[in-house]
Amino acid sequence: MKKTQFTLCLLVICLVVPSVAQKVAHDDVILPSVMIIPRVNEGQDIRTLVDLSPDIRVGMAAVNDAFTNYGFDTKDFESAFKKLMREMEVNPCDQCGMVELLFNSAAADVLVEVDLQYVTSGGGNKVRLIVEANHYSTALSVASEICESNMFYTRDTGALAQSALKKTKFTDAAGNRFSCADEFMKELIRFQKKLCIKGAVADLQFKIGSDSEYTMDSRVEYADDERLKYVLEDWMEETAYKNGYKIANQTDYQMMVEEYRYPCDMRDSKIERQLDRFFDDLGMEVSFKRDRGALYVTIE
Repeated sequence: MKKTQFTLCLLVICLVVPSVAQKVAHDDVILPSVMIIPRVNEGQDIRTLVDLSPDIRVGMAAVNDAFTNYGFDTKDFESAFKKLMREMEVNPCDQCGMVELLFNSAAADVLVEVDLQYVTSGGGNKVRLIVEANHYSTALSVASEICESNMFYTRDTGALAQSALKKTKFTDAAGNRFSCADEFMKELIRFQKKLCIKGAVADLQFKIGSDSEYTMDSRVEYADDERLKYVLEDWMEETAYKNGYKIANQTDYQMMVEEYRYPCDMRDSKIERQLDRFFDDLGMEVSFKRDRGALYVTIE
């Protein structure tokens, strides 16, 4: 009995003593909004997430608290998820992934997927938190960590999750200790700083519709009779962040831009609005389709 009480005291001390890690400097960067979501396995129907397990809820709450303590604007998953379910009743989409749906609805700039594994043994219990950050501007993960607590004789999943996040992951040459949460934040903030310097990236695909009278070589009356391909390139040169754009491929009926850069505090939905007004001024009908990090423009 004494051993159990001593072990629980150690756990309490671990959680109530302020973290010795130095928080990652982020005064010079615009912090993105963040939403903590449960990890969805490939092929899993997102509607099954209506009833989350208590352990996952506890893990999500612990990660959400860590982001709040760092000064991030955290968004509520429950309300965003309920809104998605209502929209899916009107427009069913069996093959749609939750991450893409949340990004398309502009729920947050960064979605952090959380998985919690509760491990029991004769030597005590521990929690393993797997966290992975996804940014709206890229299909690639921008930060990931596996945070694992020490073994304790307790079934308090919340305390174990907090312990996992606060556990020292790295000590620098000056002796400063950085927790698992610190390391995760460093990865995310490093990505955000790079994004704000170079700009976020969107793929733009301009396509001539099957019934359109245009080709990329057509001359545009309301653009001084310039060819359409040059009109599009002039628009990108004028609007791209730091003139950053790269045309990957071009034919008579399409132009693929694999790197159109825009400010890090702007969403790709604004690119769509800018293009909509641009084509209105040219007297041309277009339709749009947005996907994560990509905008498809069809010239009708």
